[in-house]
Amino acid sequence: MRPILLPFAVLASACALGQTAPTPAEDAITTAHRQLSTYENLSMILDGTDRVGDVVTRIRVEGYFSGRRDGPAPKLNLAFYEMGPTETAWRKTYEIVGDGRSIWTYNGSRREYSAAVYSRPGTPAGNEAARNAALFGADKSAFGPGAYISRLMRELFSGPEARYRNWMPARTPYQLPVAPPTQDPVVPADIRPPYQPTAEEEYYLYDGSPRRSMVMVRRQDSTDPDVPVWYLSSVKFGERSTLRGQPRLVEWSMNIQTAADLTNARFTAYAPGEIAGYRAVVAPRPVKN
Repeated sequence: MRPILLPFAVLASACALGQTAPTPAEDAITTAHRQLSTYENLSMILDGTDRVGDVVTRIRVEGYFSGRRDGPAPKLNLAFYEMGPTETAWRKTYEIVGDGRSIWTYNGSRREYSAAVYSRPGTPAGNEAARNAALFGADKSAFGPGAYISRLMRELFSGPEARYRNWMPARTPYQLPVAPPTQDPVVPADIRPPYQPTAEEEYYLYDGSPRRSMVMVRRQDSTDPDVPVWYLSSVKFGERSTLRGQPRLVEWSMNIQTAADLTNARFTAYAPGEIAGYRAVVAPRPVKN
């Protein structure tokens, strides 16, 4: 029997049936993503807590990105920190370094390190494959809350243009009203104050999840008052679960700076003395917490 060939228009229409047009809120977030991707240097600082019963562990991930689509291979850095209930200083547990040539991962707990090359000598400026490889390597190596930073980097800078993808599948974001203030559906007010949008700052909450919340915040850049633009300025997260029979709440806020100070960023590999006693592993190895 000969195969039945459908006209292209019929096939396109059939494929379109399974797709829905972006909502105004999704369009607003997409615009904010694209604007954010026009900045050359970004910092993404995530601060929060992991609460199991009455035990509170503070968490922090510092993310930095430096590069342009038409420039040399990018540099990036993600440093993971914790502070337990009896600790008084941050303890670095894991770090990812993109030095312009390789993605390095350093696991202090396992005393392991690895490297994966993403750009070789002679790689031309604007090489999309090198940029994508750097972002993929960081995304593969990140874990926990830090994976949201590497995800954002990849959405902003991989491919020919920034591309927003839904951060809570099957949930739809909607814009919060200016009044009255809105309390996060998962994180209580004694941990996170109610959301208070303004004319220059808009909040988009993903709807309908009883145990997880996600909020995208976009802010107006008023550098040129005649041409206002909006960029993604913050992401807020909360999740309730149970761990060893105890209620657990993980909450954090990621603040994004466009005029980023990269003083604390590390774009160079560790010196041999810094990893004395570490074991080399073959490839970036994600760690699950």
